[in-house]
Amino acid sequence: MLQSSRFALLTKLAGRMILTGLALLSFSACQSVSMDSAAGDSETPTRQEAASDLFLQLDTNGDGKLTRDEARSGFQMLVTMLDRPSKDLMMAAKSGETKKKKRLSPRRPTPTDSKRAFDKLFESTPEGKESLTQEEFKKLVAQAKTDDPERDPFLPFL
Repeated sequence: MLQSSRFALLTKLAGRMILTGLALLSFSACQSVSMDSAAGDSETPTRQEAASDLFLQLDTNGDGKLTRDEARSGFQMLVTMLDRPSKDLMMAAKSGETKKKKRLSPRRPTPTDSKRAFDKLFESTPEGKESLTQEEFKKLVAQAKTDDPERDPFLPFL
């Protein structure tokens, strides 16, 4: 009789431990999913971060100033680069090792986008001013943001 009550007690405790373990495992899985989705959201850059990256891509000589020539040729180069993946990216895709950098815009820029972005950058600058600093560039990109993605001259490049 004593052993059957011990067995019943142990069975009851084991059942509770299993339920507690399953509850903790379930909670842990939920936490992991929410952490993964939060990390996925942080991979998408903000407009300011994307503008900084764009400036660094356009400033080909790395002097911290974007000249008219650098901007014109840089936007045209980005249209070409974003239109066709590089050989390294294609080789990485074949091996399954691609880690594509997220962009704000899902569409590829066109030569028309290149001209619009260049014009927007230098239409408001004084005629004698031949270059923009990174802060001036980011300010112009921020001011150009609109609710209509088709009217935002920089969005295809971000």
